[in-house]
Amino acid sequence: MTPEMEGDSFIIQGSVSGGMGGHGGAGANGLNGTKGGAGGNGGRGGESRNYAENSGGNGGNGGNGGNGGNGGNGGNGGNGGVGGDGIIVSKNNVQITNLSTVVGGNGGSGGVAGSAGLAGAGGKGGNGGDVPIGSPTTRGKRGEDGAFGENGINGRVGNGGAGGTAINISADGVILLNQGKVLGGTPGSINAQPGEAIVVSGKNSHIINDIGGEIRSSGLNGKAVEYEAGADNGIFEMRTNSIVGVVDATKISNSKLVLGGNTAKENSTFIASKIGNGRQYQGFSNYEVNTSEGSTWNLIGETTALTPWTVTEGTLAIVSDHSLGSTDGALTLNGGVLQTVLNVNSDRRFNLTAESLNGGILTDGDLTLTNVISGVGGLKKTGNATLILGGQNDYTGRTIISSGNLFLTGEGGIEHSESVELSKGTSLNISSTT
Repeated sequence: MTPEMEGDSFIIQGSVSGGMGGHGGAGANGLNGTKGGAGGNGGRGGESRNYAENSGGNGGNGGNGGNGGNGGNGGNGGNGGVGGDGIIVSKNNVQITNLSTVVGGNGGSGGVAGSAGLAGAGGKGGNGGDVPIGSPTTRGKRGEDGAFGENGINGRVGNGGAGGTAINISADGVILLNQGKVLGGTPGSINAQPGEAIVVSGKNSHIINDIGGEIRSSGLNGKAVEYEAGADNGIFEMRTNSIVGVVDATKISNSKLVLGGNTAKENSTFIASKIGNGRQYQGFSNYEVNTSEGSTWNLIGETTALTPWTVTEGTLAIVSDHSLGSTDGALTLNGGVLQTVLNVNSDRRFNLTAESLNGGILTDGDLTLTNVISGVGGLKKTGNATLILGGQNDYTGRTIISSGNLFLTGEGGIEHSESVELSKGTSLNISSTT
C-alpha cells in the first residue's frame, strides 16, 4: 500500500505489512548403508606324506564377514528467510503520520530435517577349509558374520527467519508521528530474532508515540525502537506509555527521551526504574518533559542512571529525589514546573533558564535543596509547603513566592536574585543562615 503524500508529508491510512520470509528447504534424506562383504572360505587342510606317522593339517577357518556400512546422515533443513520491512523511509526531512497498522513481515520457517539412512547388514562369514578324505584332522571353523553398521543421524531442522522491521528509517531529519500501531514481524521459530517495530539509521530523527499509538516488538526480548550507529541526535517522545520492547539508544550520541503530551490537564505516569543499562529505555543522554500547559507526568520509582531532566513545559511530579536518577545529573527548569507530592530532600544542582508562568517549583510537600541553584532564570514558588534552600545560590532572575514559605538555612542565600516578591500570606525566613 502506498502512503498518501501531501508535500513532504505522508499519511498512512491503510494497513501495511512486510513480505514474509521464504521457508527453508527440506534437508535430503541420508543414504542407507551398504551390506558388508562375505568372508572368504578357509584354506584346505594339508596332506600327510607318511600316513603311518603323520596326519594332514586342519582345514583353515573361514574369514569373518565384513561389517555393514553406516547409514548416511540426514541433511539439515535450510534456514527460513528474514521477514521484509513494512515501510522504508529513504527521503530526508519528511513527516510521516501513521493512522493505521504497520507490521513487519513474518520470518520464514526452517526447513524440515532429512531422515537418517539405515545401517547396512553385516556380511556372511566364510566357510571353513576342507581336509583330505580319510584324514583324522578337522575341518576349519566357519567365519563369524559381520556386524551391522550404525544408523545415520537425523538432520537438524532449519532455523526460522527473523521477523521483519515495521518501519525502517534510513533518511535524515524524519519525523514519525504514530497514532496507530507499529508492530515488529513474528519470527519463524521460537529461537529466531523477534521483529523490531522501528529501526533508525538516519540522523536527527524525531519519533512521537501519540495518544492511542502503540509501538511493539514481536517478542519480550525484542526492540521496539533501535537506533543504529551514526543515527545521532535522535529524539524519542512518548505521549502515551504503550511501548512494548526495548528502546535502544546506546549506539548514538546526543539522544533525548521526551515525556510529551498535548492535552491540557492530562496526567500520565512514567516509571524511572525502566531507565538504564539492561532496562527498557537504554542509552539516552538527555531527558525532557515538554507537554501542554497543565499536563503532568508523575515520575515514580527509582533509578541510579544518569538522567539530567529538563522541564520545558508542563509539570514533572515526584515523590522522591531518587526518581531523578544520579545526583550528578542536574535538573533544569526551562519554563516548566517541578512538583513535590511528598517531602523531598535533594543534593542535586538546579538550573533556571526561564520563569514559569505556572510556578517553577510547586511544593505540595516540603522540598529541601542543599546544592546550588544557578542560571539566568527566576525562581517562582507555588504550593502551601515550604521550600528550604541550603546552597550558595547564584541565579540572577526574580524570586517570587506566590504561596507557602521560603526558608534559607546554613549557607543558603538568594543575594544574586534580581528581586524578591512575596504574596500575601507567604514568608521568607533567613534566621537560620550562617
